[in-house]
Amino acid sequence: MKDIINPRLLLIPFFWVVMSALPAGMMVWMGEKSADEVFNFVVHVTPKLLVHITLVVFVFGFLTKRLNKHVPWNSRGPLRIFLDTLMVVTFSVGMIVTLTPHLKVPAEMRFAMPFIVHTLVMVIIEMVLIYEDKKDLEVEVQKMEKEHIASKYNALKQQLDHHFLFNNLSVLSSLIYEDVDRADRFIQELSKIYRYVLNIKEKVLVPVKEELEFIDSYMFLLSIRFEEGLHYQQKVSEEVKEWYIPPLSLQLIVENAVKHNVVSKSQPLEICIRQESDCLVITNTYQLRKEPNMASNKTGQAHLTEKYELLSGELPTFYQEDGKYIVTLPLIKEPKY
Repeated sequence: MKDIINPRLLLIPFFWVVMSALPAGMMVWMGEKSADEVFNFVVHVTPKLLVHITLVVFVFGFLTKRLNKHVPWNSRGPLRIFLDTLMVVTFSVGMIVTLTPHLKVPAEMRFAMPFIVHTLVMVIIEMVLIYEDKKDLEVEVQKMEKEHIASKYNALKQQLDHHFLFNNLSVLSSLIYEDVDRADRFIQELSKIYRYVLNIKEKVLVPVKEELEFIDSYMFLLSIRFEEGLHYQQKVSEEVKEWYIPPLSLQLIVENAVKHNVVSKSQPLEICIRQESDCLVITNTYQLRKEPNMASNKTGQAHLTEKYELLSGELPTFYQEDGKYIVTLPLIKEPKY
């Protein structure tokens, strides 16, 4: 129901009935109208007006919610004023033609009252929806803050995990005696990874370029560790690199690919990052390990999906097709936060 019309708006017709009853009672009390005249008005006219006001609230509420989304005040103010005025005029003319001839009031009031009533209804609806949007925004911000804190913690935990550090130090230990130049680059790429993690701990979104540079360093460490068992490609244009993505999204996907699939010289794991329309597409060969403890609980995917839902509303996809596991990550052109 709330997706169609805010339930709070349905209180407006009942509020209108109460406010209409007060002046009617005062007219009887002050002798301006007899009790019979007021009673006849209530019986014959009020139900029709109540139905009309309810219809107006429903239509105005529905259309205003749509206009708030597609014709917002902050960017398309003149057009919005025109459309709101058009709604008020349309329903006011309808009320003048169908209802006000039954009202025994001066002609000026018969023509002025519909415009006053519909303008007030429109203003009340706008105020209610602004209040509701403000509340929703506060809830979303609070949720985003919690998500951000959790993200910072998980990012540091994942990258500074003792297994990650131990594995790479073990590789470095053996590499020093085999190839000093590669060992030197290994240290540089490892330092880039930790520097990136520390730099993004306060960020909700990062440029694609920075995330790709990070994942290149991450893949270099993995390539030293797995040698010919891992093949990696990146095909992303410079234009797309200026867009945005949640930090460590690619690391999560690559880490899952390495964790759950066979990586060996005889069965190399192929990972490719490319662009497709407004998305990054990450594919890897689908060759699951057979160990029982390799089952995935998909918490990383759920965390990434929730993050996207908060940031853009467009969700990533995860599926298996033609011997490959495919992940699509929507790119964000204009950061919301």
